[in-house]
Amino acid sequence: MLQTTSQQYKSVYYCTVSVSLWSVYGLPTHPAAPEAPKCCRSPQGLQRFTISHFTNCQCIPAKMWSDNESEYDVDDPGQLSDFADTASIVTHLSTDDEVQDDPLFDDLEFEDSADDEEWQCVVDNDRGPLPIPFTATPGPHHIPPNTARPIDYFNLFFDNTVIDNIVEETNRYSNQYIEAKKEYLANHPQSLTHQWIQQGHTYAEEIRAFLGILFNMGFIKKPTLDSYWDTTHPSLDTPWFPKHFNRNRFQLLLKFLHFNDNSQLDENSENNILFKIQPLIDHFQAAFTTYFHPDKNISLDESMIGYKGATPSLRQYLPNKHARYGIKVWCVCDVSTGYTFTFEIYEERARTPANNIRTTHSTAIRLLTRASLCNIGHNVGFDNFFSSPALFKDLYQRATTATGTVRRNRVGLPDALQGTQVLRNEVAEWRQGSLLCVKYKDGNKTPVHLISTSCSGGFSQTTNRQGKKVSRPNIVVEYNKIMGGVDLKDTKLYAYLPEKQTVKWTTKVAFYLFGTALLNSYIVYKKHATGRILTRMNFTISVIDELMKKYEPQKVQCRRRTREEIEEQQTFVTQINTNIPVPHTPPHKMIKLPKKKLRNCVAGHNHRVRSNYICAECNVGLCVTCFHGYHDTHHH
Repeated sequence: MLQTTSQQYKSVYYCTVSVSLWSVYGLPTHPAAPEAPKCCRSPQGLQRFTISHFTNCQCIPAKMWSDNESEYDVDDPGQLSDFADTASIVTHLSTDDEVQDDPLFDDLEFEDSADDEEWQCVVDNDRGPLPIPFTATPGPHHIPPNTARPIDYFNLFFDNTVIDNIVEETNRYSNQYIEAKKEYLANHPQSLTHQWIQQGHTYAEEIRAFLGILFNMGFIKKPTLDSYWDTTHPSLDTPWFPKHFNRNRFQLLLKFLHFNDNSQLDENSENNILFKIQPLIDHFQAAFTTYFHPDKNISLDESMIGYKGATPSLRQYLPNKHARYGIKVWCVCDVSTGYTFTFEIYEERARTPANNIRTTHSTAIRLLTRASLCNIGHNVGFDNFFSSPALFKDLYQRATTATGTVRRNRVGLPDALQGTQVLRNEVAEWRQGSLLCVKYKDGNKTPVHLISTSCSGGFSQTTNRQGKKVSRPNIVVEYNKIMGGVDLKDTKLYAYLPEKQTVKWTTKVAFYLFGTALLNSYIVYKKHATGRILTRMNFTISVIDELMKKYEPQKVQCRRRTREEIEEQQTFVTQINTNIPVPHTPPHKMIKLPKKKLRNCVAGHNHRVRSNYICAECNVGLCVTCFHGYHDTHHH
């Protein structure tokens, strides 16, 4: 990109600005450039000139251009595409004494910003801003050989560091829980936690197998967690799950799953909202930016983690998303693949931006800067939540172009924007330096407003969804091309994401990050591997099989009920359902709970037993067959 100082602009004032060497070729006005002399402005009052306006003027810069016209072909924009050619023109014309001694230079005032420029209506050919070259190397980085297996790509994101952290914090929290619940556990021998104490702490191979179970649940959708281990109904029976993992052990891992030390949490601090999940966030943010770099076109938009439970100032409502209620995540994604390059979980008590900058402005700059996406020529797509003239100008100064829809009441838009009426399939366009603003009405729809620092005004031919050739504004074509990255990622992610109900928001966020990391590993594999490329489903199945190889589920011995106990319980249930008096020990009486209301039987089973009957006097859950024995044992 051509870098020009204020002094350079002053010395070549007529050749680069007033005579519109920049304007003729559609180059943007540099922030340090002064306004053009009135004699060289077009009849419409624009600062964009044609050759006829320039050559017919009798001012000094016009004479200079006429003298050098044979040396530089004004009809060949390619002469100015190279920095060296442009620099040679600048050097040649800046040595002319007639320019240096012109009295017009005496009153020139140079500005460091283009914010004070007026919006000008675009009525002729708009060449657009100066292109910014893309200097990054897109694609996979720091990856295994292209003959590696799917599990090798998976391990890039799920390395030993993150697995060991999950093991350590899960075991730490289980110890904290058992210590805090000593009295409760002593009075409730049927609690599942006793199985955890008996079987011992978790370990790395078990956590990897736990992830394999989660990923397979994304393939096989069932209504409840218990239904994955249901063997009583042939239509629901899935032998793979009970073969590879114990149900109670899986539920215990869900219960104790942790990623940070709760004892270090400062509950009075507002900056610790994400404390419990922060190590996982930090790990995946680093991994996502290490092993892949997106192409030039990227998009920044929100994604939703569906969740309706209580959260510490995190839950949002977005009616147009996959999940209307949940936790909002800002994502920067590659447009062509849907790769999530970086992300940030939205906090309601967000950081207060400095210098009176909008929160959305500071969020966008923070995301792109933290991921080192600025100053290398990326082209970013935004929706109207983020887009503003101030943000786009800020990004352009950081060698980053942007295109997006914009709300018509944003500060900095043309004053004539709201008062201008456009007819069907017509546009109104304004330009301010590198920034283009367009108001466009597509058919009978409400007019849409867009701004861009990456494209020119006018129309171009494109293909619509029906395959027909249609004419659309350049800015609309550009927006449609670069704004689908996050939506593409969500479409791919939620196809195989295990969306299980959970009371912990941290577990929901963790599952979302696990699914995103698995999707990213497949994108890296697909971009890098050679030969026969597996589909995403087969890639995930291969990963699941490898995760389950080294794990053997622990066998839990449970006493099965005898046939006599089963028949006795069925008799009691029949009597209760038909209002036949059931023998009981006064004043204790058996009561059936409403549908789906279950209680743990407290009669002392070796494993958890759920019952929909309780003793009205004791207010405890009891099996029908345990009712008399329980009261006899407790001397009622």
